[in-house]
Amino acid sequence: MEPISLVLVIYNEEQLLDRCLRSAAGLVNEIVIIHDGKCTDGSKKIAKKYHAKFIEKPRKCEAEIHRVFSYRETKNNWIMQLDADEYLSEGLKKAIPKLMKKGDIVSALWERHFHNNKSYYYDRWFLFKKNKICFTACAHEAIKKLNPNVKLVKTNEVIFHRPKIDYLANFQKLKNKKHFLWSKAHAKALKEWKNLERYNCCYNKHEVSTNALIAKNRWLIIFLVIPRIIVLSWIQFFKTGEMIHLFKEPFNEVKYYLLVFKEMK
Repeated sequence: MEPISLVLVIYNEEQLLDRCLRSAAGLVNEIVIIHDGKCTDGSKKIAKKYHAKFIEKPRKCEAEIHRVFSYRETKNNWIMQLDADEYLSEGLKKAIPKLMKKGDIVSALWERHFHNNKSYYYDRWFLFKKNKICFTACAHEAIKKLNPNVKLVKTNEVIFHRPKIDYLANFQKLKNKKHFLWSKAHAKALKEWKNLERYNCCYNKHEVSTNALIAKNRWLIIFLVIPRIIVLSWIQFFKTGEMIHLFKEPFNEVKYYLLVFKEMK
């Protein structure tokens, strides 16, 4: 199996970091952890236990803003990207060596664990060759194929997403606080869209991603992004019958984007 570098962007995650690193330890030969701001808990000590490269960067309140830097700090071509509140299932760990032989990007099922203790699953590109992807350092951006010939391989094995207990217990209060921080960081990046840090790509005025469109005209949040959020959430409701998709989930997303809209003035 080709060597893999694990990359994470964290902020004071001593409660969860060990579980995440332990789940990937047998698969990766390098760990790069970028800390968003000064570390004030035991995260650095846990990173040292796994011989990770631990780098503190200025506080930005958004993981994506540090992604490009994290990729450049790795020595391997294959990158596994996780968050501290995620960990690999046993089935996924066993499947990874074979999946890597079949393609350039590996997509697994990501478990989104809600505060009502129910889980929903989405495709997540978590393992990739860094010379086969491109990325723009902005909130709500995802890696993209560098060209149409890049091969994507999918598996139904799972990445578990299990936030810490106090987050689940105080979901709405913390969500409101984080929405405020995230929306400010997102709006700032959108206003600086042309000059954002990029990996394997450069600014393209013809780009049609959601962020690229909003950066040109913030009113597209009202007329494009929010209607899309509502439609997709209601589709999920009709598929699952879960009331969270009908009101609470779209409400939280709409509230977030209204904050972004306001901050972009």
